Amino acid sequence: MDEKAHEALQVKKYADITFTQTGTATAQLSGTKFSTTVTGTLTISGKKQKVNLRITGDTANGQLKVSGTANLKMTDFGIDPPKAMLGAVKSGDAIKVNYEVVLK
Repeated sequence: MDEKAHEALQVKKYADITFTQTGTATAQLSGTKFSTTVTGTLTISGKKQKVNLRITGDTANGQLKVSGTANLKMTDFGIDPPKAMLGAVKSGDAIKVNYEVVLK
């Protein structure tokens, strides 16, 4: 079903998933670690959706590392969940986006 999911998400046309922050965020800091929620626009398969992403981060070792997981639905982005075998096999609507950004 991975191939069908890639087709539904149009990964050949839209290889990247992007997030643009639209609001400010205040982090709770504990040593070098922090956490916050960031509001912005997530673009998947060329479709945009406003989301709140919970992130955790660390500023140790002279770098900034931010990571998190977003549990989403394909239909929220106008994407029909993939089917196979003439509809006899259907995937769920849920998708999970894991992200990690490291700035040195």
